[in-house]
Amino acid sequence: MAMVLACHRELRALFDLAGLDLKGLIASWRELGRIAGPAALTSVFTPIALGLLTRIIADHGHPAVAGYGVGSRIEAISQIVVLALSMTLSPLVSQNAGAGQHDRVRRAIFGCFVFVLAWQLLVWGALQGLAPWLVAGYAETDAVAGVLRSFLWWVPLGLGAQGVVILAVSSLNALHRPALSMRLSVVRLFVLTVPLAWMGGRLAGSSGVFAGLLAANLLVGLLAWWQIRRQLSPRAA
Repeated sequence: MAMVLACHRELRALFDLAGLDLKGLIASWRELGRIAGPAALTSVFTPIALGLLTRIIADHGHPAVAGYGVGSRIEAISQIVVLALSMTLSPLVSQNAGAGQHDRVRRAIFGCFVFVLAWQLLVWGALQGLAPWLVAGYAETDAVAGVLRSFLWWVPLGLGAQGVVILAVSSLNALHRPALSMRLSVVRLFVLTVPLAWMGGRLAGSSGVFAGLLAANLLVGLLAWWQIRRQLSPRAA
């Protein structure tokens, strides 16, 4: 079937390379790489930061690692809506920015910011209600249960701000600001998240690590909001 379709005359015409402008193709690839390169590099930073966080939490014993492992999976599920929204926001921002509809871009991005903050606050409330069942279902010891309860209290409270960062990074890429997007991610991961988690762990154990993650998300969320506001100001547009 694939061979038949590939040999079909109309489809073959779509892949006709006659008259292809090589210089134009290279220029397009260069422009694509200018955006895709920093975005790909940012994706490499994330697992490195997660590895460092795991190392930090490991200093507090096996129960801390177990509780953090369960909590991080609950955290991932809690962000499904934000991740889906970031994938749909990016083309909307890109298309409207290209058409000069800057007011529409502002309304879309900041509307998504407000929605994400409200949504994740509802998710946090739901997790507090479900916490007894989640802890009972996933924690085999009292030590793990204590760590998981602490995680569910501190970390999801900052997921709204983290969602703002995710949307801001996606929007900056769509606005052809890949370097700024990468810098924001580096600040989030290596300037705030890892150092504050380490500092919190030294001061208050595993609960301090989770409080550090919350503080980092809140701070970088404010930074992302300010950066998007600055990029979308009438003067910048």
